[in-house]
Amino acid sequence: MSRRILLTNLRLVGMALCLFVMSANALAQGTAGSDKAETGPVLITLSTPEYPPLARMANVSGEVKVTASIRKDGAVELAEATGPPLLKQAALESAQKSTFECRGCTKEATRLLTFSFEIKDEGDCCGGFSRPAEVMQLPDRIIIAAAKSCICDPGAVRKVRSLKCLYLWRCGLR
Repeated sequence: MSRRILLTNLRLVGMALCLFVMSANALAQGTAGSDKAETGPVLITLSTPEYPPLARMANVSGEVKVTASIRKDGAVELAEATGPPLLKQAALESAQKSTFECRGCTKEATRLLTFSFEIKDEGDCCGGFSRPAEVMQLPDRIIIAAAKSCICDPGAVRKVRSLKCLYLWRCGLR
């Protein structure tokens, strides 16, 4: 009986090992094939976009679609953007300063990039400007996430009154 269990376990381990090797080979072939199949302009270096401060204060978020005309040398010749007006300029500047590699291009090619600007509510908005925006790059999408920001009065002092002068005028500050 124990010999039968041992043989069954060995068969299961053997089948699992075969499945693992087959899936690893398929994964390796899939990634190698995708690199070779990608032609046209490919984003090599992204110029980090900045979340506009006015848009952060106004809590403006949204998507900006940038259509860029890429020359054979990988430089951006022309870029046009559609989206929220407060965010368009930041996306355009980032696309124009980025570098591309034109794979298999015989002439000028176009590339569509989507810049997603997001506001994260992290509680206290007073320190929002001190935290830089996080940038995440995906193949055709760039996500810029910034903390919610507001204008706070750093000089505002909360008055604390002692019990002795609770209702009296000119109680000192602590």
